[in-house]
Amino acid sequence: MSAGHAGLIAAAGMEAVRVYKLPKVAIIATGDEIIAPGEPFRSGAIFASNLITLSGFLRFRQIDVVMKVIKDQPEQIRGTVAELLRECDAILTIGGAWEGDKDYSLGVLDELGWEPLYHRVRIGPGKAVAFGLLENKPVFCLPGGPPSNEMAFLQIAFPALLAMSGYPPAPLITVKAILTEEVGGQKSWTQFIYAQLQKQDGNLYVSPLQTKSRLKNMAGATALIKIPEGERFLSKDSWIDVQLLV
Repeated sequence: MSAGHAGLIAAAGMEAVRVYKLPKVAIIATGDEIIAPGEPFRSGAIFASNLITLSGFLRFRQIDVVMKVIKDQPEQIRGTVAELLRECDAILTIGGAWEGDKDYSLGVLDELGWEPLYHRVRIGPGKAVAFGLLENKPVFCLPGGPPSNEMAFLQIAFPALLAMSGYPPAPLITVKAILTEEVGGQKSWTQFIYAQLQKQDGNLYVSPLQTKSRLKNMAGATALIKIPEGERFLSKDSWIDVQLLV
């Protein structure tokens, strides 16, 4: 709160106002092949780009972040979650949210006695997301693939963390734009597509990004096209709702 804001409140005759303490959020990336950016590269390794992406969204809102990269080992996951739970207000795990042989995160949380509220939602990418409470603190288990990870975060976890911070729980502004080409999705879930916006003759136009590199699509996107559940296609030249990323 600035000095000017405090003066404005005082001018209204108020001696106290309700404020929010910004949460401290832990982000835990799991995977034997995952290494932190800056570490020496080894054959078969993958840099934990998801950590940087998610922390960037949070730090832009002045939310404090603690980041950890750990192995796919139940003991290490258990110890890290228990440690960070003592100092953080919310936990995000990356990877291990499905039901594969090395998807340990959900099993560890079950052992720790969390209260699971849901697992999997009808969005793509990002459907393999789980949410629950552990010692009354929110825990989001996000998928490990970068597009799935970012989309589950933006559509599910980020609004909740912003609400905890006192921000409006709608991080992405929605605008109307003209679709430059037909796009298709899955009728059984809501599909999100990375896209770019352009302004021409006073109108906004949105074009899907469909390069072979998923990371380049994510990096180059300025908007998200949303194909609602129950719809298979959005037609070229139609006005649609898009979420702004910048």
